Order: sequence, then structure tokens, then C-alpha cells
Amino acid sequence: MRELRPFTERIFAVGAQYDTDFIGRGVSAIGVRLDMTTTGNTTSFDDAAARMLGTPEVVQAEEPLIRMEGADWYHIAAISSGGYDKILNADTAGASVVEAVIDFENLMPGAAINAASNRVFLRGTFGALADYGV
Repeated sequence: MRELRPFTERIFAVGAQYDTDFIGRGVSAIGVRLDMTTTGNTTSFDDAAARMLGTPEVVQAEEPLIRMEGADWYHIAAISSGGYDKILNADTAGASVVEAVIDFENLMPGAAINAASNRVFLRGTFGALADYGV
């Protein structure tokens, strides 16, 4: 049986830290999603919305399991799932969205993180404005 159990949402703020956790069952996939709106005159970089994720890190028992830049997370999720999830970069001002799910089963059959007794944390620091564009 497969169950979708989301991490608690965190409010986006440039350069702010985020930290959320999960405990209960095995984890076969972990995903991140960022929705944000930009204002003003901005020209975005490639993968700008993914860059704003900073460096998400999955940690269990103070042991880092996954740590990579947001843009790398986005591309590895796409490669392992056979296609890109939703991404939207505003060229000037407007909405930006990125979704990326790393399914451990796609990387290695039977792979999962046992979260039955030890919490799994998703931590990071949101990117700076310079990560998004100029």
C-alpha cells in the first residue's frame, strides 16, 4: 500500500532556513515544491525557481542522506522519472513554480528510508535574490 504523507509547508522568504520532519513509515520518495511570486524588473536564470530551493538536505539521526543544489535535485528527479515535472520561471515578474520528486524505487528497486522510529528531516536555506536572476 502506498500513502502520500506531505511534509509540513513552510513559508518562503529569501535566505530563510526551512526545517520540516516526518516519522511513521518507510519513505520511498521525497519531493520538494516551491511556489513564489516575483515583482519588479527581473530577468531569470535557467532553472531559477529550482535555484531558489537552495540546497535541500534529507537527514536522519543527524546523518545526511541526500544533499544537493535545488537545480540538481530538479534534474535528477527528471532523469530518474523519465521526464520533467512542472517548472515555471517568470521571465520578468510573476509566478514561479518548481516541483521535483526523487523516487528511490526508480534509482534502485526496493530502496527506501526507514522512518518507523527515527525522524526524517528536510532542511535547507532558500536561495538569495541573486540566485533567481538579475
